[in-house]
Amino acid sequence: MGNWGLKIKELREQRNLDQAELSRRSGLSQSHISRIERGDYASMSPTVEEKLARGFRISRQSLREVIYAEAPELENLEEILEKLRLVTPIQVPVYTVFPYVVGQGIKSVENVYVSRSENGSLESYKVPEFMHGVEPEVRSGDIIVVDKNHDLKSGDFVVFIFNNSPQIGILRNIVSESWIENSQGRVKLEAIKTLLPITQVVRKYK
Repeated sequence: MGNWGLKIKELREQRNLDQAELSRRSGLSQSHISRIERGDYASMSPTVEEKLARGFRISRQSLREVIYAEAPELENLEEILEKLRLVTPIQVPVYTVFPYVVGQGIKSVENVYVSRSENGSLESYKVPEFMHGVEPEVRSGDIIVVDKNHDLKSGDFVVFIFNNSPQIGILRNIVSESWIENSQGRVKLEAIKTLLPITQVVRKYK
């Protein structure tokens, strides 16, 4: 049980009780309570458990939960650093040509800082005025962030190529078929090229 007396002391202090008051409530002597809190007893007997629960005005089960609660495991340095890495925004270059292909000489126009996904592969694009999209969720001038490793599901916003033109739409599963729909209508998923899920939208108001 470790030093369960320390937990009794913490519980007493949390309830703004001194040892004398706990003694009066529980029927245990003040000296007995003092020895418990000093750690003189290796375990708690059923009789003491019942009296302490009565003194704290809680059930014996609630008292046991306090006494036997395990301390949280301390995270090692690697776990702490990994959590910090995941919550730290990352810089992603913004392109105006979709899709970005390495080696084509396409240059980014700016950078955007976004939250990273745990296993993500992120790219970002500025939505041009002529791109058919889904107002008001995604508008021209917005920056869309796509994650190549994100699993697609119905209701996701996506950027895709149709008739050699980049567009933005919503993935819909209708009667066992998948469609993409936007302001221009609806098209079957099989007719789509280069489909990527939009995981974040960065909107600039200036």
